[in-house]
Amino acid sequence: MKNKEGLDRLLNTANVKKHNPEDEMVTQMRWIATITRVKYDELIKQGFNKNQALELCKNLLSMDYKS
Repeated sequence: MKNKEGLDRLLNTANVKKHNPEDEMVTQMRWIATITRVKYDELIKQGFNKNQALELCKNLLSMDYKS
């Protein structure tokens, strides 16, 4: 633990940001959520009902609807 604290202090002093994979994952999930919402809204505008649009949004790239 002592080494980690020393490394953190050194990185902060050098104004170097540590890479945090969790931050990157959160950013990617936000993009996916945004794209999914846009897809849902566009499907509604194209005449799909809410259940059909939701079903199509379960797979981001899917356009295959089975009623």
